[in-house]
Amino acid sequence: MVKFGSSDFKSEITLVEARQVVLRVVTIAYLCGVNVTSNASNGLTVIGLPRLTEDLDLHPSLAFWPLNGEQLIILRALQGLAAALHFSTSVALVTLGQPQLLGFSASLILGGILVDTIGWRSGWYLCGGMTLLLFAVGWWSLPKPHSLSATSKWQNIKTRVDWVGGLLASSSMSLLTYFLALLLAVSLSLVTAVLFVFWMHFRVKNGQVALIPNELWKNASFTSICITVALSFAVLNSLDLVTSLYFQDIEHLSALEAAIRMLPSTVVGLALNISTGLVVHKIRANYLILMPFSVDVLFTVGLIVITEVFPDEKQAIAGAVFNTAGQLGNTMGLAAMQVISTWVTKHERAKSAAQALMEGYRATFWTMLALLLTCTIVGAAGLRQAGRIGSKHD
Repeated sequence: MVKFGSSDFKSEITLVEARQVVLRVVTIAYLCGVNVTSNASNGLTVIGLPRLTEDLDLHPSLAFWPLNGEQLIILRALQGLAAALHFSTSVALVTLGQPQLLGFSASLILGGILVDTIGWRSGWYLCGGMTLLLFAVGWWSLPKPHSLSATSKWQNIKTRVDWVGGLLASSSMSLLTYFLALLLAVSLSLVTAVLFVFWMHFRVKNGQVALIPNELWKNASFTSICITVALSFAVLNSLDLVTSLYFQDIEHLSALEAAIRMLPSTVVGLALNISTGLVVHKIRANYLILMPFSVDVLFTVGLIVITEVFPDEKQAIAGAVFNTAGQLGNTMGLAAMQVISTWVTKHERAKSAAQALMEGYRATFWTMLALLLTCTIVGAAGLRQAGRIGSKHD
């Protein structure tokens, strides 16, 4: 009887361990899947934008950033909110890299096929279905929080969330997004940004939870990595979009033909994201940023920097700030490129429509080069003290 009981007990332990392994695998697959679908929608937008603007009757000057189509804007905003919530949590659980470009590159080809066959809307339906499936998987696999009473939950909502800081930060970034269109928005954005900094200081001084504690910015490596990721994302997303518009509006290629021509860069980026984890501990961080393909390794390097320079309890907030910097750079980059391209195109009226449009695209390419040079300077200076990252510390 003793022998039977011992064997039965070992079997139960084995089942528990097997279930834990399955949960870990499914959780990582879920986090990667959310990144894939989120970036797939970006790829669908990039490759299908010329057809999308035509079907939605948008002005060509809004091709970089459609401001019409209320349902599209609202749902994309909700998607951005969900992606931000996912990212800050995933940093605390696992470091991600390759799913970003994997979803984007796959959606380029798939989006090109769909745009040229059954229409661009079908790609969004596919992403929506995958998201619903991932929602069910996440509901089952993600770690359950400790059960709290309703009173405790409301108390946490009131005391552990910086609502005023969130409002100030959101207002500042939203107004800053429109800085090129309205001078008043610039002033209001700067005022709210200053108020946000003072509010963070006030919250920390009084022992309250701060949305983004000012002490985060005292770390030179973290500050520089946020600046470089903002500048890099401003270039990366604008480059994909301008390249797609060039192939389809200037070269008059189909969506699929444009996607095939853009695919090599994303495949290289995918390979670099995978290989970076193998060599990141052997090369200094500032040297990685100085490499010609720094845009493709910056995301991986940034996440590793966050996990090394901050304790576990601060990695989620640091990851959220890192993600916000990238999203802000993306938005600001698209807005700036739109204004530059439109302004140059309008001042080339003597040329044909295609030539004037090409001059606008050429100006955006030069602007992107200037941003990357700035990114190089910031990365080289700010990451000097980072040394080699990714090494195991005891």
